[in-house]
Amino acid sequence: MSNAQKLIALGIPLKKFSGTTKTICPKCSHTRKKKTDPCLSVDIDKGVYNCHNCEWKGGISDKPQKTYVRPTFNANHTNLPDRVVEWFKGRGIKQQTLLDWKIGYQEEWMPQTGAKCRVIAFNYFLDGVLINQKFRDGAKNFKMVKDAQLIFYGLDNLTNDSQPVVIVEGEMDALSVYQSGHTQVLSVPNGASKGAQLEYIDHAIDRLESVKTFIIWTDNDEAGVNLRTELIRRLGEERCLLVKSDLKDANEVLQKHGETEITRLIESAQPARLSGIIYTSDIADELNALYVNGMPKGDATGTELDRLITWENCRLTCVTGVPSHGKSEFLDFVLARLVCTQNWRVGYYSPENYPRALHVSKCLEKIVGKSFRGGNNYNRMNEMEKDNALQFMNDRYFFINPENEDFTIDSILVHAKKLVRRHGVRAIVIDPYNKLEHNLQRGEIETVYISRLLDKLTAFAQQNLCHVFLVAHPTKMKKKEDGTFEVPTLYDISGSAHFYNKTDNGISVYRDFDSGRVSIHVLKVKFKHIGNTGVQDFYYDVETGRYWVGGADKTSWIESPVQSALTANESFLTNTTTNDTDDDFPF
Repeated sequence: MSNAQKLIALGIPLKKFSGTTKTICPKCSHTRKKKTDPCLSVDIDKGVYNCHNCEWKGGISDKPQKTYVRPTFNANHTNLPDRVVEWFKGRGIKQQTLLDWKIGYQEEWMPQTGAKCRVIAFNYFLDGVLINQKFRDGAKNFKMVKDAQLIFYGLDNLTNDSQPVVIVEGEMDALSVYQSGHTQVLSVPNGASKGAQLEYIDHAIDRLESVKTFIIWTDNDEAGVNLRTELIRRLGEERCLLVKSDLKDANEVLQKHGETEITRLIESAQPARLSGIIYTSDIADELNALYVNGMPKGDATGTELDRLITWENCRLTCVTGVPSHGKSEFLDFVLARLVCTQNWRVGYYSPENYPRALHVSKCLEKIVGKSFRGGNNYNRMNEMEKDNALQFMNDRYFFINPENEDFTIDSILVHAKKLVRRHGVRAIVIDPYNKLEHNLQRGEIETVYISRLLDKLTAFAQQNLCHVFLVAHPTKMKKKEDGTFEVPTLYDISGSAHFYNKTDNGISVYRDFDSGRVSIHVLKVKFKHIGNTGVQDFYYDVETGRYWVGGADKTSWIESPVQSALTANESFLTNTTTNDTDDDFPF
């Protein structure tokens, strides 16, 4: 027997034999005013069903589901004594509102007092049937009917899905909103207390599915904010507006300012913020700064390269070039300039630069302007210069080496994020791409994987306000007629054209060993305010590892911390009113 046949045997009328459907409920539809309302949801393939009216639910092999206690409605209890009507009147609620909502007054045992007393009864109806009741005594004690179903207060008010539905925290607030003319109003049954059951949302979610707009008005305390958050999450942030008021709730607004103020607050409700969405107003200050000052250029290195490209946060730059032509060497030079002149800090994942002491020594040469190694008549840095530069580097250079030997891009970026948060690193270098551990998903082709990886790098740069440099070797090496290699492009990198398409900047390093000239080809600059494409020629100084145009620069890019301290003391002694700061000091 098929699932459809088994469901039909339970008395569930079906017009299809697979998929999902809504139909009438054999348990309750014949007792309702709207006998043809399809209140039973059925998943035929799974063999499960759920009635959103009587809560009859289960599966074709399930045990019977929980049944609820149903209180009995006594219309005589809605004949309120004058003193009760006056009590409501003192809170701004008119008698007609009490009649519309069938407010009751009766005797009930209250667990807080351990005795019977006269209470107000808020009656919870669904399709005209009493589902639950909440009782309130004069001491503001509350209780609901034991084992009765939790539902929204006011569900029978929902008659027009195109009109907004207001959701509040309590019955008095619901009466206040209703009286102001917004008749489609619901109240949660159990307030916003921490740990409150939210099954009333589960019950109503299908009924509320076609509502276009919800206006949520909860208290501004922690519990109210938590309830608001959950309602937005369940109902959909794109459908929710939020009421903002300095007063506690709708009933307090009614008492102090009247119905027109409730209407004004509801009509001025603001959309809930959409997660992951930035509004124009959020960037108004930044936009005005651009209008006044124009688009800022990126940070400059202070070299001839600046005429082609400068460097800013949130970008991804891909560096390529013929093997042994100095891709890493030139990138180290650029970063050393940014560290020394713009106070950048840099994190390296560079397994090819090993041992790491050798890499550090080459960076020291660029910073000091002298050879670390000596020999060959090189002008070797002295020990004080070495130590000063090493101290300088210690606060600005960091090297990523995952202890668990997980060299995937995700692992590298986890460590990079630590550097951003702890040390304010501005640049992350991955050198080279082929030394990453590449984990392609099952069935994933390389070009799709590369696209995904580059997206991760770009997202990291943007989220952490830093610049990511990716060094990648070309594989499609083309030769000229004279046997030398052509200048590689980003399209020549192994695996995918995405190395061009998905990066912000692209650079190719090409060295002519006969002339000593190194040509830096800026192949791509996505944003024109930071540069443009073109070629800049340099010469490489073997002694210092620096690149120069008009003559080798042998000066130190940092000053001695001892000299800095002396200069600071002289300034203090000669001019006690100086406003100078230590911004110019490297330590």
